[in-house]
Amino acid sequence: MIARVLLGLGLLLCAADARAVREQYGPFVPGEQPRPFPLIKLTAVPNASDGPAPPRCDEFVHRAEKVTALKVDWTADRTAGVTLSCNGSKLFSGPLKGGSPAVGSDAYTADLNSDGFSDYVLFTYSGGCGLAGEITWVTFLLSSSTGYRSTGVLSYAAEPSDFIAIKDRACLVHTSFVYGPAGKDGRQHNYWVYNLLSFSGTELVLANDLDSGFPKWVLFSFAPNHRDTDQLTAAQRRLSLKQILEAE
Repeated sequence: MIARVLLGLGLLLCAADARAVREQYGPFVPGEQPRPFPLIKLTAVPNASDGPAPPRCDEFVHRAEKVTALKVDWTADRTAGVTLSCNGSKLFSGPLKGGSPAVGSDAYTADLNSDGFSDYVLFTYSGGCGLAGEITWVTFLLSSSTGYRSTGVLSYAAEPSDFIAIKDRACLVHTSFVYGPAGKDGRQHNYWVYNLLSFSGTELVLANDLDSGFPKWVLFSFAPNHRDTDQLTAAQRRLSLKQILEAE
């Protein structure tokens, strides 16, 4: 028993590779993933202020979109702001929540809310150790008739492959790590919890109704596991969008 506990702690403390979470505990059996929703990666621009310590600026361009530029400016107090512009004209500017200048960011574009205009996705990473090393802030700049609005969510081990297409809608497979309540066996367990999020205008919406396999609670079982747990009641398994967003 002690060996199993130590193994579990070792996995939690050493899990710093997003692929490990997906391969061992992902919501889909490897090889049976649904159709991906494609994201276009923006090109990172080398600059003189991209060192591991702030002030630092991460800049990305999408030349197919009339040289659209996305910048993340990390300040000396380790906070960040994000700016979106096109041909020098500012489209959005605001604060960015989460991430570390030591790790930096990655940026992508796609029409997520199906309004015919490009939206933008920014991944910023915690740079922490152990389980904290999996924390990713996913920030969305979503288009509207009046410009762009920012919204975002904290997820674990987030990457472009988490975007899937269900009934022609863009969805994000959101990942939480939950120290669960007592299950049917009377014991408390830890779970990787997966919910579907989609986009309505400039808002994130809970979209589990698009797939009967969600929400999915995968027991942290000291071995690869992709099965939905039978330990919890429906009420115990239900996370609201408010709870997901408040995880930030």
